[in-house]
Amino acid sequence: MKKVEILFAFLLILFLVFPCLGATVDESRMGKKIAEEVEKEFPLVKNPVDVSRVESVGYSLARFSTRQDIEYKFKVIAKKDINAFSIPGGYVYVFKGMLDFVRTDSELAAVIAHEIAHIEYRHALKQVATAR
Repeated sequence: MKKVEILFAFLLILFLVFPCLGATVDESRMGKKIAEEVEKEFPLVKNPVDVSRVESVGYSLARFSTRQDIEYKFKVIAKKDINAFSIPGGYVYVFKGMLDFVRTDSELAAVIAHEIAHIEYRHALKQVATAR
């Protein structure tokens, strides 16, 4: 779990570097940079069945998001942790351990919907703005 803590410290530093926290373009650009770091640190699952499952559930939920100004991306991290997280710009990561843990797509939908809500309400961006 140490890598996750380091990654989120890096995330906080990136947030502090970007001056305009509210703009979608900046949010998307920031999210892309963070996603690149996440994907350097954590290998992604290549199994098309797992990837398709997460994308199918994720995209079916994202259609109802009020944040239609961003493009959602759903990915599976190849670690056994029972966890998921999101980063600005529409990136949602589900750990393989979570995917194995949930029994139904409805349970998976609850996890992914929770992460979409963080993006929709800009929780990470608001936390950084408050920390400033």
